[in-house]
Amino acid sequence: MPVPWFPWSSVALAVVALVCSVIRTRERARRASPQNVVLEIALSPLAALRLHRVALGVLLWTPLTFLIDVPVAFLVGTGAAGTVAVVCAGIALGAAGMPQIALGAALCQALWLPGSYVTTVLALPIVAGYLLRLLHIGPQYWRGYTSLLLLFDRQGPVIRAGLPAEWFWGGLQAGAALAPVAAAALLPAPDAGAADTAARWAGALLTAAQLALGAQRMRTLANRRLRLAARGGDVLGTVSLFAIAASPAGPWIAERWAGLPFLTGFAGGALLAVAAIGLLAALELAKGQDATSGLPRWAVPLKLARALLHAGLAAVLLSLLHPLPGLAPAAAVLAAAEFATLLGGRDRRFWDHQQIRHAASFLWFDNDRETLLGGWLHDAFLSRPHHPDFSLPRTMGGLAALSAQGWMVPGQAPLVGAPELKRPLTGIAATRWTDVAAYALDLVETQVVPRFPPAHLPALERGLAVARAELFTARAVVLHLAGEPAEALGQWREAALRYRRLGAPVHELVARLFMVRLLAVSLARPADARREYARIRLPDEPPPVVRHLARLAATAVEGGPDVAGESRVDAKAVRAALRRDDRMPAADLRQCMGLAALVDRVEARPREPGTPPVTAGAPLQPSGAPRQSDLPRQSDPPQPSQSQERR
Repeated sequence: MPVPWFPWSSVALAVVALVCSVIRTRERARRASPQNVVLEIALSPLAALRLHRVALGVLLWTPLTFLIDVPVAFLVGTGAAGTVAVVCAGIALGAAGMPQIALGAALCQALWLPGSYVTTVLALPIVAGYLLRLLHIGPQYWRGYTSLLLLFDRQGPVIRAGLPAEWFWGGLQAGAALAPVAAAALLPAPDAGAADTAARWAGALLTAAQLALGAQRMRTLANRRLRLAARGGDVLGTVSLFAIAASPAGPWIAERWAGLPFLTGFAGGALLAVAAIGLLAALELAKGQDATSGLPRWAVPLKLARALLHAGLAAVLLSLLHPLPGLAPAAAVLAAAEFATLLGGRDRRFWDHQQIRHAASFLWFDNDRETLLGGWLHDAFLSRPHHPDFSLPRTMGGLAALSAQGWMVPGQAPLVGAPELKRPLTGIAATRWTDVAAYALDLVETQVVPRFPPAHLPALERGLAVARAELFTARAVVLHLAGEPAEALGQWREAALRYRRLGAPVHELVARLFMVRLLAVSLARPADARREYARIRLPDEPPPVVRHLARLAATAVEGGPDVAGESRVDAKAVRAALRRDDRMPAADLRQCMGLAALVDRVEARPREPGTPPVTAGAPLQPSGAPRQSDLPRQSDPPQPSQSQERR
């Protein structure tokens, strides 16, 4: 039986498909070469449409519609499964960038096949799939050159505005989060008492709150492409659980659950909550102490079991769709326990791990890194001027310190290509992290600062200065661990000067103490080490880590054996010491691990003959010795004068 179809609808579909085909040809040309945008400006608007390429697609696909219509009609005639398969195939073709098929089908239907199955079941999904594709494509690939010039004039050539896909997947995430609440409101439970009804609503609201908090936290991830994939995975996971609960398997699972009395009711929910917390603790122990460590294979079944209890979502959906006695209270108690652990920091390590993977992904794309960082510039600064986010370069500085110690950062190696990233970036190779971070900060300074709201500009400049100082510290740690003392000395000195300008005396003191050790041991310049050591002032009550580092510096200056290996320094102790500077943000824990490794590093060197000893523990007061600026060296940049330092 032919499908009813009206001529005006085929004409409308042909017009929409024609517009999509023109945009697709423009997208192909701009992806092939960015210079094609200049050609579009130079040519006439009609020539820029490249209608000849669209005409070739029409001449190809219009006759082929006759051949495609027969198998499509056969699949649709088999029932709902065949129709769903054809619709999914159409969406896939549209998402792959083939709107010419829909244009050819619309023209064929208007001219020869008024009841074409291709047009009704295949062409419409193709157009929908291509419109979905446009949501995920940057405007520089498909907009007209006039609006593109206006966009470049407003944002510059690097910054990439937010994609419509962010709003699309954000809306789907919001809908998925509200799905349990909608199920509690719309699905009846005639046999439920007051306690069961309250438990149904409590479980639905607590689960929705957890999903909403996860969606909000996902917005802080740096890589826009991976963030969109994570949003899609989150929506797909929620929809899959809902589909399983609504399928014929849902009643079977609910009946088996209700048949276990010790897992129903409030007592059963408490038992499920204990199991969820126990699995969470077991997974934390399996992962190890640091967020960069992966999950061993023997813990994979534990992770799968934990996923079934995560947020209490599966239990709440089963209790809402199949209101059997005892299920709603158990699901509500489980959801309450999951919500409490979420507020207590249950997912802190998970999000830290995701932040590391997103930072590592910027190493993959050498040719496309500016595009990725352009999206980060918009999302981290221009879209949130009241709270600039420098977590990406700070994370990269910490990962550089870890890589220099031999760590393999998770997510560092892509699936295809880049063989040099499939092993740890040890030694001097760890500066690849700091190079990308420095490039990101350069883009902030050149692209974001001129376009930032003046009311929030002081906070941005302060954050940029802090990130620069921390980046010099990260480079110094990497070069120090890599055995490049001359280059490390310059980085430590620059970090100390920047920390002084920022009003961070503890950070500056740590940098200068490391300079003393480098001068006295690695560079064998005891006279310069004594001068630098004499300029240092310790506070009245220094942190234990700073006191220990000062003792190591004094021992190095007097030429005695290094006692760094006598006691181990913890990264958390280094972080606590740096927190004395209340004007500075909390130091990155991974960078503190690199500083702790430097403190524990044994760098012994015998004292040179004729060098007068310095008594360890003597008051570290400035002396009348000449400053380092009076002794210029090629590897040692001159120090500013006293008046310059006061300014």
